[in-house]
Amino acid sequence: SCNVDVYNGRNINDSVSAYFKQPLRYYNSDTKLQYSVFNDSTNIFLLLKATENLSQYKIMQTGIQLQLDSTESFKNKSGITYPINQKQNRLSTFMLNNDWETFMSRFQYENIYMKVHGFKGIKDQEILIKNQFNLKVSISWDSVGVLYYCAVVPMKLLRNYTIGDSSLAFGVKIVLAPIANTQDKTNASENNSVETGYSMYQQKMSMYSNQTARMQATPMMNETQSYLSNIRSLKFIYKPVWRK
Repeated sequence: SCNVDVYNGRNINDSVSAYFKQPLRYYNSDTKLQYSVFNDSTNIFLLLKATENLSQYKIMQTGIQLQLDSTESFKNKSGITYPINQKQNRLSTFMLNNDWETFMSRFQYENIYMKVHGFKGIKDQEILIKNQFNLKVSISWDSVGVLYYCAVVPMKLLRNYTIGDSSLAFGVKIVLAPIANTQDKTNASENNSVETGYSMYQQKMSMYSNQTARMQATPMMNETQSYLSNIRSLKFIYKPVWRK
């Protein structure tokens, strides 16, 4: 489940468990993601759940772009992209030559940066996922191979934010970019086709996890190509709940 290390002196798993029920509250068919969102007095929490290999592979290749806008207009955005700097041929080759546990450990070890933009007091740049701004993000897998993405965003970092404003509502947008835009074409001898990389991921996941336990379906090839090679997104308005 959600695996951001520490929030207010306790494990984030404990602080969100009461809010992120299983299954998650919403599902979006375009991105193939389940999601839930809530807030406390200072933070917005977002949890995404990818049960399908197809959505997991896209996330790991292009990252998740999380955009937040405290004006609801989706024009004055603050955002996080994570993971970043994945190379398709490198990822696929590593998956082919290593067991799944090694791959997961390597993924966590290599992906320690996120790209941020539009936050108050933070330059638009890449920063560590463990940082002094208490802006947090993580990706992890459970025992049956379900991928979880968790983000914790301090509301004070968002533009036009006033604490306790009862009229406040946030625009939230999740974007999964096309995989084709991230391919490394510097080495033509390596096979870095979208479908080949995804097939490797499917193979590894079937060896590692209980596909039946998460009702894994195999999409048709044309659906696979369309999903991986095009932008997929969801957006919604979130109105914070101020608890006394």
